[in-house]
Amino acid sequence: MVTACGPSAPTVNPVKSIEPGALKELIHADGYTGFLVAFAAWCPPCKAELPDLVALYRAYKDKGIQIVGMSLDENPEAAQPLVNRLGVPFPVYWVGTPAMNDYGIVGVPTLMVVKAGKIVEKRPGRQSYRELERKIEALLD
Repeated sequence: MVTACGPSAPTVNPVKSIEPGALKELIHADGYTGFLVAFAAWCPPCKAELPDLVALYRAYKDKGIQIVGMSLDENPEAAQPLVNRLGVPFPVYWVGTPAMNDYGIVGVPTLMVVKAGKIVEKRPGRQSYRELERKIEALLD
């Protein structure tokens, strides 16, 4: 029996490497409101949460909600196949595991809610679609 492995999904949103300090500057910009999501490509709850984040980003980006993904994988290339497969439209940056200390992350996924450039809430563990949507609606109020 022969199985065909089709071509991999094209890279339309390249995962970029960034220093944790530079990512903090990006997130702490005055106008940034939305989510910073720490994840790893090997993490099943992260893989389950990302499609919800993709759908919510598409639904709310025109209302000013931003989402940035932060890959904590040890390898800078590890997140790219997942980003490709899920068609993640928002920026994803690789910061590696040292960023866990910089952001006080104890597990993945971790959702950080950012309002006007300030992290106002940090929630470890997978969030439901409804919970994520409630957090977005609260940011819009």
